[in-house]
Amino acid sequence: MMKTKNIAVFLAFILFIFPLVSRAENNEGEKRNVTLGLGVGVGMSEYRGYDPTILPLPFFSYTGGRFFIRGLTGGVSLYKDTHHAFSLDLSYLPQEFEASDSDDSAMRRLDDRDSSMLAGASYALTTAYGLARLSVATDILGKSNGIIADASYSYPFQLNTLKITPAVGGTWTSGDYNSYYYGISLNESRQSGLRPYDADSGFSPYVALNILFGITDRVNLMLHSRVTYLSGEITDSPMVDQDYKYSFGLAVTYSF
Repeated sequence: MMKTKNIAVFLAFILFIFPLVSRAENNEGEKRNVTLGLGVGVGMSEYRGYDPTILPLPFFSYTGGRFFIRGLTGGVSLYKDTHHAFSLDLSYLPQEFEASDSDDSAMRRLDDRDSSMLAGASYALTTAYGLARLSVATDILGKSNGIIADASYSYPFQLNTLKITPAVGGTWTSGDYNSYYYGISLNESRQSGLRPYDADSGFSPYVALNILFGITDRVNLMLHSRVTYLSGEITDSPMVDQDYKYSFGLAVTYSF
């Protein structure tokens, strides 16, 4: 089924691959300020009764002074040098559940779960051994009142105009977050017949592969794939019928 709404399976695709574009350099090492692009994402949802989704993904990034916009994240850079970067971030969280989008009759009787906004901080360490990133953010719209922490390590390989970057990482989500997006209240249980469920915090590891191909000095073709192995607190939910979720993305971008 084709959907036009954002879903959580594409969050990693947008936030992980597109920051690479805003840091892309030309042959002289001068950083671009603006990047426009268009992509398409294909992904599998963890929710019961959800079909794989195909979603067009327009993209815009801007870097100027201390301020930046990278896909769904904007913020201010507090400190940056050759190895260290620290920023305060504001980002859109597209995680959501639309009961009417599920093919499962019981799931269609549950309440919807809304997307939200996150505010937090991130730190990146760049060395000859790769890039390590750590971010912590909290829901500021009161949807889940949850906290998300993410840590990742990547190491790029440059082959002429081809840049291959494998990555490993993990996302910790708090009990409030998991309960909002995967929990089932007593009232929902009575309406749907699904057992009540209240989740604790959990950790979901993932592996990813990014490929960046320089078509010209300003035009890039990017491919991204990622597999996330869901924590037990998520997979134990009656709303979930997958142990993992997979996403794939393809995009073409132009840097000014």
